[in-house]
Amino acid sequence: ALGFAVAPAGAALPPHSSASKRPGLADDEFVVGQGVVDLALVDEEGIVIVDFKTDRVERGAATRAKAEMYRPQLAVYAVALSRIHGRPVTSRWLHFLATGESVAV
Repeated sequence: ALGFAVAPAGAALPPHSSASKRPGLADDEFVVGQGVVDLALVDEEGIVIVDFKTDRVERGAATRAKAEMYRPQLAVYAVALSRIHGRPVTSRWLHFLATGESVAV
């Protein structure tokens, strides 16, 4: 797993960022992201993020709906990794271990 913490290249996000939508933040406040990325594939073209989930969900629409709940988490990871590595995140995936499904978010 690849970890990141707050640093100049980390993930301090302004409140208007799509990754930091939180009620009650003033314009001069920001969100600080800290976490552990399960898998990041970094090459010349960019970064692919994969996060593994252990949620018990049904296959199909329920898995896709659950994946939407994790979209902000992967958005924070994407900002942090893009800043750290100086290249774009080309895709973000959630892999649900219970169903074996992978969902792009």
